[in-house]
Amino acid sequence: MTNSEKKEDIMEWTRVALIVVTLGGMAMCSAGISKVTQSGQWLSLPGIVGSLLGVALLAVVGAQLLGRPLPLVTSDLIASGVVAAFIVGKVAIAAASGLA
Repeated sequence: MTNSEKKEDIMEWTRVALIVVTLGGMAMCSAGISKVTQSGQWLSLPGIVGSLLGVALLAVVGAQLLGRPLPLVTSDLIASGVVAAFIVGKVAIAAASGLA
């Protein structure tokens, strides 16, 4: 296996990691959305910030998967880290507001 083949293999795995982390976050988010809906807190600060983080998360993933990386997100590995950070932020918001 040459160096270029190894690099391509790593790039494929980072793409898979990005997709897996995103799907895991979306699964966790669906549970949170149902709690926000049941409590009627759509217009509360945690509800709005959580929604904005979710939109930003999907924008990062969409840009990366479509080959239009954002200025600070130049690889799938960095995008995976950004997605994970957004997920941690959303979980922290949910925990702080009592929705977790």
